[in-house]
Amino acid sequence: MQNEIEKLMRPRFEVIAPYPNCTHKVSDIIEGIHAETLAEHYRQYPHLFRELKWWEKRTEDEMPKFVKSKDGDVCKVRYWLLNGSVAYKAEDNFSIWFISDELPATEAEYKGEGKL
Repeated sequence: MQNEIEKLMRPRFEVIAPYPNCTHKVSDIIEGIHAETLAEHYRQYPHLFRELKWWEKRTEDEMPKFVKSKDGDVCKVRYWLLNGSVAYKAEDNFSIWFISDELPATEAEYKGEGKL
């Protein structure tokens, strides 16, 4: 599970403008080893590349089953809403939460394992 979270947190970039000798088209997502090794290079050109937040431009299958708030509270996600803005329905309440500062979490964090 930790590897899934690490994968979600790896840098990804969206091509937002064409550039000379460009092999990507606008709206392409650059990810994987290419994005990781050249992340600092892409960050130098914010007019060409936009660094994506961990939850942006993902499918529901790629999204985590648990999220953690900035306060450390972990909740299980019943389902994700990915139509324009990104929100999730927590399993243990009736609210729908729009994602902001949340981070992906593990089932062990949800169950409180490893806490004193």
